[in-house]
Amino acid sequence: MIIGFKNHGLLIRFVIIFFCLNTYSFGEVTNSLARFNLIESFEADFTQKVFDGESTVEEIVKGKFIFKRPANFLWISDSPYNQQIKSDGEYLSIYDVDFEQNIIKSLSDEIKHSPLYMLFNDVSEISNEYLIEENKLNSHTVLNFTNRNENNNVESFSIKLESDLIKSLSIMDRVSGQFEINFEDIEINKYVDSSIFDFHNIDNAQVFE
Repeated sequence: MIIGFKNHGLLIRFVIIFFCLNTYSFGEVTNSLARFNLIESFEADFTQKVFDGESTVEEIVKGKFIFKRPANFLWISDSPYNQQIKSDGEYLSIYDVDFEQNIIKSLSDEIKHSPLYMLFNDVSEISNEYLIEENKLNSHTVLNFTNRNENNNVESFSIKLESDLIKSLSIMDRVSGQFEINFEDIEINKYVDSSIFDFHNIDNAQVFE
């Protein structure tokens, strides 16, 4: 079992949301996300906050997130957690640097068990699955997605956009609670070497499949 910061499952949900948004055009749902089809790569520093049941910050994780079309991503968490979550588009790797343990699983299996799987299959179903509310303020737009299915783990999530970029994302999960991710130093469409998503770059790790 990977030993590390406890909410990497929520991070995987976030990553799935993120590259779904970057894979499809949401113009029919809201014009605010229409430009996401133009994003080929995304790189930013992040700060993640995990909240307890009383909305008190329980955990703070910092690091770097890199995304590249069509479904490559790398999520590096800084010390003291030292964890990497990456995908080469087919498989998902959850690697604990300190314990040299690596869990590898099919990316498609992970997505099929995600409540956001429909984003990969039929974007027209989004409005059937979620109530969507868009709030435009002076400098940013907030999109709120509320799940219509009360039995779904993801109760709701919201996205804050500034200049068509995701600046923060918040997820409310019925099992794991709430977490929020904020981005800084965002770089769009810069060159990203695909080799950073390869699993063979992880040496001497104990592998669990």
